[in-house]
Amino acid sequence: STSTSASASTPSGKKSSRFGPRTSPAQAQPMLQPQQWPPALVRYVARAFSACKSKAEKTKMQLVLKAKIAIYQRAGTLTTVNWDAEALPLSAVAPLPVMQFGKRKQRRFDISKASGVFEGEGKGEANNGRKRKKKNQGKKKKSQMEMVMDEFETRRRDVRANRFRDHLQNANQKKKKKTLVIRKRSYTSGPSIDWDTLKIVGTCEELEKRYFRLTVAPDPEKVRPERVLRKTLAMLVARWDDKSKDYLYINDQFKSLRQDLMIQSVRNAFAVKAYETHARITIQVGDLSEFNQCQTQLKELYKLDPGFRKNYAEFMCYKVLYCTATGAMEDLLSCLSRELRPIDRKEPSVRFALNIYHAVVDKNYTKFFRLCKKTPYNSEFILQKLAIRLRYSALLTILRAYRGTTPEVSFITRMMGFRSGPECVKYLQSCGAVLTPDRKKLLPRKCTNVHRPVKKEPKDADDRRKGVTHGFFD
Repeated sequence: STSTSASASTPSGKKSSRFGPRTSPAQAQPMLQPQQWPPALVRYVARAFSACKSKAEKTKMQLVLKAKIAIYQRAGTLTTVNWDAEALPLSAVAPLPVMQFGKRKQRRFDISKASGVFEGEGKGEANNGRKRKKKNQGKKKKSQMEMVMDEFETRRRDVRANRFRDHLQNANQKKKKKTLVIRKRSYTSGPSIDWDTLKIVGTCEELEKRYFRLTVAPDPEKVRPERVLRKTLAMLVARWDDKSKDYLYINDQFKSLRQDLMIQSVRNAFAVKAYETHARITIQVGDLSEFNQCQTQLKELYKLDPGFRKNYAEFMCYKVLYCTATGAMEDLLSCLSRELRPIDRKEPSVRFALNIYHAVVDKNYTKFFRLCKKTPYNSEFILQKLAIRLRYSALLTILRAYRGTTPEVSFITRMMGFRSGPECVKYLQSCGAVLTPDRKKLLPRKCTNVHRPVKKEPKDADDRRKGVTHGFFD
């Protein structure tokens, strides 16, 4: 206690601050309750809370005021401060100040410690401020030194680059010349290659050969030459003309024949004949996929020589009907604009196909069935599949048009393109239509009670029986 009083009595031992001389804990005044605060402090607190605009700001202000009052309370100057002239703490009503120290992460003040919120609070804050200033000054000097060193290093590197500039330029030029020489050699040097001599010529003498998809380079011993393929084509045509038409076998043999033609790059009149023959057979069966492959190859073969276009109009007719039946309107427009010449449009078969197309688009079933009475080439096989779809649409139209009346079966037979009355009656019954007992008239019925004709044999089973693996036109 004597040492304490001595240190407090000596002028050099006194500790002072902006709040006045510091007192020891023993001399500190007891904490005042809010009821004991001076009126000026009460007004100061009310003024501080009135400056807040939200609940969050009031919460911050409460923490700041508690910390500030605690500091003045410990210093013993709570009742001596002029609270009417005291500035309000702005840190509670504004975003907390962000302090940056060089490249370190940003920090925010900790309100609970109440340090740095008010100006000049304690000696420790002043010391921290001096340390920060020295730190920043040291950093500034260091950055200036770095700038000087960077400039010096840049000059030194420029001088070194000038010494080796000639050497580097010569090396780059040699590298470019070497690259040009290599490229020139790769394209121009060496003997010219005769690609015709690299074609595979088959040596197989067998007329029949199953089709296998190639997964390796073809073996000439398993490829038939063109003279053997001609005999194979004649044999396949003769077998197809017989009564027992085995499409599964015929299609497999034709695919094998086409493969041998492709391997040997045979693109002459015989290749055109082989593709046309296979396409006609696929039309008779209704194999959509194989017909599409044949007509794709024929399109390329017809471009090679005008002499290959002897049957060009026939296959343009098939293509227009095929696109109409499958709904491939983009392919049809491409065919009409690029492949069909004005002279080709004058061909009777092409004009017939175009009339069928317009009748289907306009849903003019009367015109369609009138055109189907006389069909060119093998187009009747495509139209038979197309007629199944159009007949059902025609039946719905007739039921709507003759609602409340009883149209005669003979009239429907003529309008829907049936060959006989019994055939028409069978079709109407398969669609769910109701006829009179004598089967001469159709009783009025709603369209919702009519359905598409039910096939006796499933489509997949028919495909397997005929060997068609990709479906029909319908």
